[in-house]
Amino acid sequence: MAQYGTVVGGYNRTTGTVDFRVQSSYKPRVQKIKRVLDALSKLELNVGWNNEKDATKAFLQEFGFTTGEGSWIPNKDVPARPFIRPAIEGAKAQIAKKLKDAYNKALQGGSSAELKEGMDNVGKFVVSKIRKSIIEPNKERQPLTKTTLQIRRKKGIRRRKPLLETGSMYDNVAYQVKRKRK
Repeated sequence: MAQYGTVVGGYNRTTGTVDFRVQSSYKPRVQKIKRVLDALSKLELNVGWNNEKDATKAFLQEFGFTTGEGSWIPNKDVPARPFIRPAIEGAKAQIAKKLKDAYNKALQGGSSAELKEGMDNVGKFVVSKIRKSIIEPNKERQPLTKTTLQIRRKKGIRRRKPLLETGSMYDNVAYQVKRKRK
């Protein structure tokens, strides 16, 4: 059995008492845990789009919108085609497990680099889930209208799936593990 501390002390002649304390051998482990907790408090994982155009398109598709006066079809309600929330909701347990595993691995190794590596793996996983959700629509996502398909044909686009007009949103979804802003 491993020894986690040493008992020190004994009879104290001054006070006439017997004093004992345990000197912990956990100090190196505690220092590792502090390093990992410190790194954890300073890191964040962001998943989204690298450019404003794709981020805006993703938001509008996720929640729906009404077209403006200068669009191909003015004042048209475009239905919400959620793909981010279903992707995350469907993988919530897996994401939590991956984060927990990354944290535990970092605690065992005592390395903030292992924590970052684990968060990188979670980021890649979430990106893959969002991309899969773009390609494989859920049952709630409304199909493209005949008008939208006609507009795409006029633009020279033959894709018939929602969210894949140019493929830019699919291509540019990314993750980043970075230091938290204070």
